[in-house]
Amino acid sequence: MLTILLFRAILKYMERIKALKNLGLNDKEARCYLALLPLNQATAYMVALRAGIKKPTAYVVLETLVSKGFVLKMPSQDKIKYLAKSPKECLATAHEKIKAAQEALPELMAMQNSILDKPKIYFFEGRAGLHLIDEDILKTADEVISFTTPRFVMTENEKMSKEYIKKRVKAGVRARVIGQASPEVLGLKRKDQAELRETRILPAELFSSEVEMGVCGNKVFASNYKKEFGLIIEDKDISSSLRKIFELIWNGEKIVE
Repeated sequence: MLTILLFRAILKYMERIKALKNLGLNDKEARCYLALLPLNQATAYMVALRAGIKKPTAYVVLETLVSKGFVLKMPSQDKIKYLAKSPKECLATAHEKIKAAQEALPELMAMQNSILDKPKIYFFEGRAGLHLIDEDILKTADEVISFTTPRFVMTENEKMSKEYIKKRVKAGVRARVIGQASPEVLGLKRKDQAELRETRILPAELFSSEVEMGVCGNKVFASNYKKEFGLIIEDKDISSSLRKIFELIWNGEKIVE
């Protein structure tokens, strides 16, 4: 019977600790508040004994409780004493803090939205960086549109390009590509059907590029295979503008067969 009563007392104590933690206290703060609550006024030493913590720790914790509004610090000629505020008053204080936070919420949300609206720019270096751009493209798009470069399939980049195309096809991501008249781009066009791609070609005197640049979702990507660096810009307005430019050229009169 004694064991059952002890177990119930411990369980009740833990429930009270949990309730105080829900009000923003940590474990030691909750224990000190519970130790001080049934006392009229008490020194840090008395609270330390009841809470089962060291006296120096009790001083620090009690001062924190004072700053959080759970405990009052009582002036005394001999020793500093502390007085616990009533749970009702502590709860009222917590409600006031929540109300203040709710009133500030629209302004805080506006600050977050202003950050979210700003373009995110990511830079990548080296061949490993170019590979990461390819990986990101396949995660964020159901179609990739791009202005390609012969360098995409040149010998030094052949392994990377084949790996990217293989993964894109496996993921079911279709591609539309505009490139310059060149043996490399013509080679891509011949494999369009097998590689889920449609390639359109511009005369080399109108368009040539060392850089692969395109759009996937709300992201614009650029890969410079010559200098081995690239970037991704995540922004709805920028991606929309480049997409419109692509569509204008895609449906333009300068495309050659």
